[in-house]
Amino acid sequence: MATGEHQAENENDAPYLYVLEIFYYILGALSLFSCFPNLMRLHSIQVAENHMSQILGSLPPDLQSHASSHRTTSISGIALFIIGLTLAVGIGQVFTASSLKSRRNHTFCLVIAGLSCFLGTLGTAVGVATFLVLVRPSVKRLFAQPTL
Repeated sequence: MATGEHQAENENDAPYLYVLEIFYYILGALSLFSCFPNLMRLHSIQVAENHMSQILGSLPPDLQSHASSHRTTSISGIALFIIGLTLAVGIGQVFTASSLKSRRNHTFCLVIAGLSCFLGTLGTAVGVATFLVLVRPSVKRLFAQPTL
């Protein structure tokens, strides 16, 4: 293939990469902002847990042994895990947008595209579109070129 044909392919791929970059910034922002309501839910769970332990403390000793707050503690742990996972994916999506702009970290972009497929309809659409664009040989050559 001639150099002119490579140049034409690269010019055709640039708009797709630009659109994907914008969508990854949007997905990253949505993921990061979605942590705030989840933090409020976690706080509500912890307040309810504290209130429940105060109520259980006022019960007679024979009833205290049957009632425990282990369930709410595990719910708090699960909520904290989901918040951490959401933060990690959001940061990864913002980093993916930056990588698409600078044409670096091809494999990382593919991994985040796969993770994005689990994030609802918008994430699935962006993830699949990312796979369709990033597996093209011309795009792989763009990512293989040294950046200044």
